[in-house]
Amino acid sequence: MIIDTRPSGQSRFPDLTENIPLYDIEYLPHEIELSGFDCLIFQSPNAVKNFSAISKISSEKIVAMGVGTKAELSKHNVSSLVPQDFSSEGVIKMMELIPSSSVLIIKGEKGLSKIADELKTTIANVEQINSYKRRLFSDYSNLIETFSSSEAIIFTSNLAVEIYFKEIYSKSSGAKLFAISERIAKKIRSFGCETTVIDYFAEDLVKQLRIT
Repeated sequence: MIIDTRPSGQSRFPDLTENIPLYDIEYLPHEIELSGFDCLIFQSPNAVKNFSAISKISSEKIVAMGVGTKAELSKHNVSSLVPQDFSSEGVIKMMELIPSSSVLIIKGEKGLSKIADELKTTIANVEQINSYKRRLFSDYSNLIETFSSSEAIIFTSNLAVEIYFKEIYSKSSGAKLFAISERIAKKIRSFGCETTVIDYFAEDLVKQLRIT
């Protein structure tokens, strides 16, 4: 069994992997007037899913941190640019080529603020809004056996990695650990375990898992 820890209902291949999230996604009430911004940056698919003003977007400068976020925006007929490097650094570098005077960053509560911090040094107005939050479960003991007996585990966030090693991990587990970015792989390695970075949004995802 291959476990995908992505939030419930968001697994890339639900027929081939077992979607077992390690936290829930909850909408955060928010209001924002978009007319004052000439560029919007979405940091994750869930930032898009929970953005209350998604139907009011008119700006042509939309940046998605990764292909998953771009795909979510496409569901709302919103075109977006994606950096070569799907990371905060990648977005920051891309923004050097996008003239903007007022930027809105849509993210999750307690999510990375590196993009905002960097852009504030060169752009007059940079604001952030949290469209959702991650809610941890009260108990993970019922997941220990399932994870320990799995063949492979896909981690799609640093938070999932932290929860796994704090609440679920067993040294007797033979599961291979996979990360969808180098940032997440670094977090896994910080716990003393080996991992492999995979292209989560590639059509041959399962093949990648089998041959790695």
